[in-house]
Parts: sequence; C-alpha cells; structure tokens
Amino acid sequence: MREKAPAVADTRPASVSRPRTYSLKRRIVILGCGQLASDVYHTLVSRRRSTVEVVGFLDREASQFENSKVIGTYDNLCEIVEQFQVDTIAVCLEDR
Repeated sequence: MREKAPAVADTRPASVSRPRTYSLKRRIVILGCGQLASDVYHTLVSRRRSTVEVVGFLDREASQFENSKVIGTYDNLCEIVEQFQVDTIAVCLEDR
C-alpha cells in the first residue's frame, strides 16, 4: 500500500498569493525619464539577444505621461513592482 505524501500548507504571505510567471528574461523598470534613462533603455533593448524586458519608466510627476512607456510615478513603485513582477529597478535619476 502506498503512503500519501503529507499535505503542505501555503506559507506565503497574502501579498504573494499570485503565482510568479517564470521567464528567461529579467523584468526591469527604469526610475527616471531623462537622458540617462533613455540611454539605459536604448542600450538594454538594442542588444540582439537581450535577456531583459523593460517594463516601463517611472517619473516624478504624472504630467510626464505623454510617453507611452511611462507607467507611473515614484509613489507607485511598490504597486508597479508587484503588478508587473519586476526583478530589477534601474535608478537613472539626473544629478542636480
């Protein structure tokens, strides 16, 4: 007679209840919308066999949303990371 495997309880917190979809590409969000952020974006997407997927940009103010790649503001960072399952945050803020 075969024994049944013991049941395992889900010990993940409620905020992590959604299963992670695995991909070979790292999902990146870029913090900033200046020239540095643009340069980083073009460097990442120009590689032929890129292992990253740029989810979008986050900017300081919502008024910058005319760019379709801007997906939120700095205040939305936690929600964006969870919603888009971001692996890496590239901080591309200009010095003032």
